[in-house]
Parts: sequence; C-alpha cells; structure tokens
Amino acid sequence: MIYYRMAERYVYKGKPYNYLRDIDDPNFIVYGKKAMKRQLYIREPMRASLILRDFDGVVDILAWKGVTLLPAKKTFDMAVAAADLVCDKPNASVCEIGTGTGVFPVTISKLLSPRKDVSIVATDISGGALEAASINAAINNVPNDIRWIQTNGLSGVSAGFPGFDVIFSNPPFTRSGQAQQINKSGFHPDSALDGGSNGAQYYK
Repeated sequence: MIYYRMAERYVYKGKPYNYLRDIDDPNFIVYGKKAMKRQLYIREPMRASLILRDFDGVVDILAWKGVTLLPAKKTFDMAVAAADLVCDKPNASVCEIGTGTGVFPVTISKLLSPRKDVSIVATDISGGALEAASINAAINNVPNDIRWIQTNGLSGVSAGFPGFDVIFSNPPFTRSGQAQQINKSGFHPDSALDGGSNGAQYYK
C-alpha cells in the first residue's frame, strides 16, 4: 500500500501529512476543476501515477493510473441528486454498477451522514478498481459501510438484496478502436473505456 490513514493524518510512503494536498511527490498530483478538464484531453502522457481530485469540498477522490478512470464531475453531481432523493427515506438502499474510484457511493455516504440506516452496494468487474474505491471510502471517513462486490454488472447481486431505491451506472461507451484516441494521457485503463463495436455493448 502506498499510503494509509492514521487518525486525522495521512501517511504516504512512510511520511505523515496533515492533508493529501501536502504530499510533495511528483508521482502524486492534485487537480482542480480547470486542470482536470484540460487533462482529460491532453496529448502528452501523464507523469503522475496517482491523482487526487476534490469535489466541491465534499470528498477527495484518488485515481490510479491504469486501474481507474479519472473521476468525473457528472458522477459526483448524480450522487448529490441521489442522496437528495433518498435523504428522507427510511432504510434507503442505493447501488452503483461499475463504481471505478467509488465517487458515487462515497459521496452518498458522506452526504447522508450521520444516518446509519443506508444500504450502499457498489460493483465493479475490476478488483483493482474496488480496492481503489474502498481506499477512497477510508480516506473520506464515510460513516456507512459500503458493500464492494466484484462482479459483471449486477450478476449474483440481486439474490442478496430485495431491491434498490436508486441504481446508477455510467458504463463504457467508447467504440472499440477509439479508446486510444481519447485516452491520449495514457492514464485510463482501456477496459473502462471500450463499449464494443458501436459503444452500446453494456447498455444492451
């Protein structure tokens, strides 16, 4: 593990930091909104292997090169909307398919704090992505346990849950062969971009 949380401090490669933004390692970059927007379409390889993005001061989300996509603002915005949708519902149940960095479940858990009756499930086909997402939950001190399940879509999940109030997913929608064209930074894992010959494979 590159880093871990200890009390209210972070330890990265053995050195303690009060904030993730204080980490002074060239392999670790903190991106704001404008820089992130440019970076999504940059034509040069990204030198960092670990990127932190702040979402409106609510959560800090880390992304790993070759493991997860760069976290998207639209996913955070949808999480805010979903949290508002279930905020007054007792025993609310929320699920995300293809969670990646875990922006959606981590944000919902954070926004619905200090409620403990919220059931949150997040699936991903990638074990590496789920590990990244669970770390993001830990560094954001989310109050609710999130159940991370490695599976394709919702395969095998429905048997353990009677249903969900909200199901969210933003699956790959790039046509096969075009992934490298839009992944000029080289940061994204190709599997998280490839949506099949017409980009609609997962939607179908």
